[in-house]
Amino acid sequence: GVRLVGSEMCIRDSYISVGSTTHTLDESLVSRFSNYGKQNVDLLAPGSYIYSTTPGNTFASMSGTSTSAPVVSGIAAVIFSLKPNLYPAEVKKILIAGITMLEGHSISKPGLSEVLLEEIVIYPGVVNLSKSLEVFTDFYLGQSLL
Repeated sequence: GVRLVGSEMCIRDSYISVGSTTHTLDESLVSRFSNYGKQNVDLLAPGSYIYSTTPGNTFASMSGTSTSAPVVSGIAAVIFSLKPNLYPAEVKKILIAGITMLEGHSISKPGLSEVLLEEIVIYPGVVNLSKSLEVFTDFYLGQSLL
């Protein structure tokens, strides 16, 4: 939950640390280049082979947590557009509640033996716009937009 220090929320409750996923739901789910850590990576988002705009009015496939973060930011923007007065910590809670949970999913990372996703990510799952909108509407509107 959101922790209060005096009258302010802790900064950690207001930002999201993102790891990157591939398109596969196997032991290579977490991108080989992705950051990870049970204490510092909140959740995962697609970040391998993402088709994006590039300079010169062109497109290219890119990979990196710098392509994962915009996925999370985009979902957060959709939620903020529905209720602009939300606190960042509230949006984070909605994103977390809306992830596709993958607890028990076994992955391989360089330098580690095979591990369970929950051993290397705080919330072991991948962001999900549709589920995040369901969480938002259930909590704030009491009805589904879908």
